[in-house]
Amino acid sequence: MVCKTIAQSTTPSQSTAFKKRPDWTLVRNHLPLLKGIIGKMSPNFPPTVDRENMYAVGLLGLISAGQTYNQHKDAQFGTYAAIRIKGALLDELRHSDYLPRYLRTTVKAVKKMITAYEEEFQQPPSDKVICDYFHLTPQKWNKIKPHLKPRVTLSLNKSLMPNDATALTLQEQLEDVKQKTARELYENKELLDLLKLQVQFLSEPEQKILDLHYNEGTFLSEIARRMRMGQSKVWQMHAKAIEKIRRRIVKAIGE
Repeated sequence: MVCKTIAQSTTPSQSTAFKKRPDWTLVRNHLPLLKGIIGKMSPNFPPTVDRENMYAVGLLGLISAGQTYNQHKDAQFGTYAAIRIKGALLDELRHSDYLPRYLRTTVKAVKKMITAYEEEFQQPPSDKVICDYFHLTPQKWNKIKPHLKPRVTLSLNKSLMPNDATALTLQEQLEDVKQKTARELYENKELLDLLKLQVQFLSEPEQKILDLHYNEGTFLSEIARRMRMGQSKVWQMHAKAIEKIRRRIVKAIGE
């Protein structure tokens, strides 16, 4: 079913309320920039980070740059886009980190101290030694201690039974096929924005037919009765309106 907002923008004067479309030419021309940034930053990604997912996140940053770039106010697009891409990647890394920043810093410091202590005394430090060194209360130390244990990283692209050629990978076992990716969600939103823009170019009767049929779920036969028109006429107008929108969207995407 078409989203209920399909016919909300029915006058040309309202078109300025919609967000600016990304400059797809700029986006396409700067895909090498995105790949270069991913290549430079990927060695610093945690092992749990999916490189393809980070590429999708960076691509959304590039598309956002193409949508918000103002050549009269901003620097060169490459510089502007690099900032947006890096910002999107860093935000994703921060959100995917299971530890808050302050706790991550403390854990690193504790690990470094433990390594130095073991090298010097040939034995691990006791809890009391660590608490005294970092001025920690037993309660705070008990919260930090579990995070010192090593974590096992499993690849989603591999099976837990590598010798079995028919075994499913972890991704295949865990994947939710109904869950849309970030790229799919963005593309759907972009298509919906295009759809809302194109509706305003239809005639008023055509807009009314689409509104009644898709937003209110009214059958075309009932719409014909309400609008005092023949059913065949309503069906023809409905088909014509859909074809108009389809052609305009195809043209807009191809520009």
